[in-house]
Amino acid sequence: MRWRPFGPSGPSWWELTVQALSSTDGGYDRLAPRFDATPFRTPDPIVRRALDGVERVPAAIDLCCGTGAALGVLAGNADRVVGIDRSAGMLEQARHRLPNAELLQGDALAPPPELEGAFDVATCFGAFGHIRPTDEPTFVAATHRLLRPGGRFVFATTDPSQGRFVGRAMARAFNGVMHVRNALWRPPFIMFYLTFELPRARALLQAAGFDVEADHPFEPPFDRLVRVVATKR
Repeated sequence: MRWRPFGPSGPSWWELTVQALSSTDGGYDRLAPRFDATPFRTPDPIVRRALDGVERVPAAIDLCCGTGAALGVLAGNADRVVGIDRSAGMLEQARHRLPNAELLQGDALAPPPELEGAFDVATCFGAFGHIRPTDEPTFVAATHRLLRPGGRFVFATTDPSQGRFVGRAMARAFNGVMHVRNALWRPPFIMFYLTFELPRARALLQAAGFDVEADHPFEPPFDRLVRVVATKR
């Protein structure tokens, strides 16, 4: 019997190893049926608190939507809900949960042109580690294009000034392992911590044409996270 570190519904160590040796998309296709039983899924309290105060809007999109953690909350706040993700396996799980959502397989760095200017709210949760730092300006520009004037990009991130030393040291160690893995093994698996943190996110968003506000609405154990609301000028 294979040991399942996250409980009987979660993946086994073997499945996690196979994922880690796969491409980013292929790894998540494999993990998708068991993803919601892992700690990699953004916890519901983070999504709900991040979206507190977002009134009902005509249309919302979740970027890198995965199995639909944010889509379920957005469905109560928007008449039209769209999710986009590169992993077909993750989208299939989201489709089971949210049959009325519009789910698109695609890249958040290059969303379909017909979606430009179509949304009042955009969100992204738990996916910044899959976006290379060199691609972050492209991601921000793409998000800006998706929103109507006055539309908001809502997400949670970390603030390096408030992080605990031990936690950040462990994250950097993990990043180091991933850099070595990608140097020695193909295809690469893009997953890093401490990405798109508040100072860099604020600078990129402002440069792209957003007004940025940040606050701390999260309760323990998530109280070190920062909510960011970036409004398109």
